[in-house]
Formats: sequence, structure tokens, C-alpha cells
Amino acid sequence: MDLSNIARARIMEHKMAADPTYRKRVTASGRPTLSKIRQLADEELVETLSKLGLEFRREDFGRLASSFASAEELAEQMFRTHLPDLRDWGQDRLWMGLAVLWERWLPQRPSFEMIEEWMYAGRVLAGKGRDPVGACEKWLGVWSAVQQIMDSQRMGSIEEFDEKYRGTDCVIDCLQDLEAELWNAGLDDNRYWERGIEFATQYLARFVDADRLITENMRRALATFHAALGRRERTDALFRQWLQLDPSWGWGWIGWSDCYSFAREDRDPAKAERILLDGLGVTDVQDRVELLDRLVSLYMDQGREREAAEVHSQTHALQRRSDREAFRRTTPAQSTKVGRNVPCPCGSGKKYKKCCGSV
Repeated sequence: MDLSNIARARIMEHKMAADPTYRKRVTASGRPTLSKIRQLADEELVETLSKLGLEFRREDFGRLASSFASAEELAEQMFRTHLPDLRDWGQDRLWMGLAVLWERWLPQRPSFEMIEEWMYAGRVLAGKGRDPVGACEKWLGVWSAVQQIMDSQRMGSIEEFDEKYRGTDCVIDCLQDLEAELWNAGLDDNRYWERGIEFATQYLARFVDADRLITENMRRALATFHAALGRRERTDALFRQWLQLDPSWGWGWIGWSDCYSFAREDRDPAKAERILLDGLGVTDVQDRVELLDRLVSLYMDQGREREAAEVHSQTHALQRRSDREAFRRTTPAQSTKVGRNVPCPCGSGKKYKKCCGSV
């Protein structure tokens, strides 16, 4: 796996923290670490780079970095054109020094290294639901930086970004987790649902031809944020628009129904039921088993056990009629993020993957 320099540096420092023997070996080798380089003042960093053979003034740094998306790329260019004889750990000191100066001197011009730091910090804050608001702030910074770099580097897709980024996490995974974290943060401060609407709208406008599953997830998130803020007409209009374009989108019908069955206030189980039945009325609807399962859950929540049992029997009949491959095609959500992004059935209001699904 071709990881970036900063991703490898983080992995090394984590191993050093966990393994004293490895830490002693790295220290004895004289290999620099990013945490040690960050302890140096600007003047010390400039002096370190000068000893390596790279001399420049602070006012020149923006021009030097203007064509690059990362300090690693800038260091590679400097190595090829100015420092071809750099040996030992000099190359590591070169990119680390440039990365830290970039953070300090060009904070308005995010780099891949800065994005890596923000992504990791957000992951720590999101862990076990510790601080969803803090995680959102870090990852919203990632989203802003990704857009800025994509524009400056003329990147056309998030896949192209990830290919050049080469971080410990894919940016596309971070953005999907941001959507879920914005939901959880909104449970305490609904301004984060507003920011979720802004994020999802920007994503869908920028990545028109993106991966279909991720696009569908982001559409559901956008409509669900509107529903959480009580904007039922907007919610209905969005789902109608998308389902007119693709009536077979099973999880679209489910997502629309969920807005009326999982809502904390103003639930409308009758409307949720109608939506599911409309979806099941589409001959070639995808994920029919999931639609039926959701209808079973809706009936059980209302104490309609007889009707729930009847629908449950339809699910078993459908499974018996389908061979293994056909059944696999009707349930792609079991191996994707879709199912984990639904509201947790425990009633917490959080997404399943951030609640019981994280156990």
C-alpha cells in the first residue's frame, strides 16, 4: 500500500508509543520524527533546512509551495532540482521541516499533511461518540480543504483526490462519517443539521457523477436533515424528485418512510406505511427484503402483530424463491454503509453505526 510520508510517520510514532524496544531502535538510528520536528521554532527549522542545502526566506515560501498540494511533493521537487546528494535521514528532515513551516506560514492554503492531521484528530474525537461536535468541526475543515485543493489542482473526482492523497484513511470514507457525525451533533444543537444540509448540498453539486451508492446515501442524508428540522414539504419534494427519476431505489423509499417513523416528534406512522407500500408496489424495486423488514418493524412498533407476521411470511417466501446470487443482489446494503446509517432501533436518535452498531 503506497502511503504518504505523513501517514507512514504517524504509523511509526504510534508503534514507538506502544513498543519500547522499537522506540529505542528508532531513537538510536537518529531517524527524525514529526513530533520532534514540531518542537522546533521557526528559526530552528529554517536553520535545519539551510544545513541541508535549502535556503529561502519566509516571503518566498508561498511562491515555492504554490504549485503543490503537499510538503512531500514540494520536498521531492527540491530534492530533484536542488539537493540530489541528500542522504541518510536528510530527506525526512526536508519534508518534515517543509510540512511544519507550511502549517505555520500558510494556514490559509491547506496541504495534504494538514488534512491528514485534521482527519486523524476528528477520528479520535468521534471515537465511541466522545465528542461529535469536535469531530464535525475537524471534518468540516477537511471538507473545505478538499474543495480548495481540488479547485487549485484541477481535480475532477474524489477518487482522483484520494489517489494522490494516500492517507491512512480515504477522504471519501471521512466524508461519509462526517454526514453521520453531523446528525449526532445535531441532536444537541440543530445548527449542525443546517450545516449537514450545506455539506450534503455541496457534495451532490460537486460530484454529480460520483459513486451511485454514496450519492444515494448523501441524498438520504440531505432529506433527513430537512426532516429533522421540521421541513416536511422540502423532505417530501426531494424524495419525490429522486424517486421519480429512479422508482426502483429501495433505500430511497425506506429513507423517506424513516423520516415519519423514526422522528423524535410529529411521527406519522400512517404516512410511513403508505410510503413503504408505494415502494413495494414498484415491480423492480431494489432491496425488497429490506422494505418488507422495515414494514414489519413499523407494524410491530404499533402493536399490529398479525399484520407484521403476514409481511414477515412474505419475506421468507421471497427468500425461498430466490437463489443465493439473486438474494445477494437484493441486499447490497448488508455489506455497505447504508444499513449502518439508518436511525438506531434502540431509540437514541443516533445513527446505528454511531450507537449500538459501534459495539
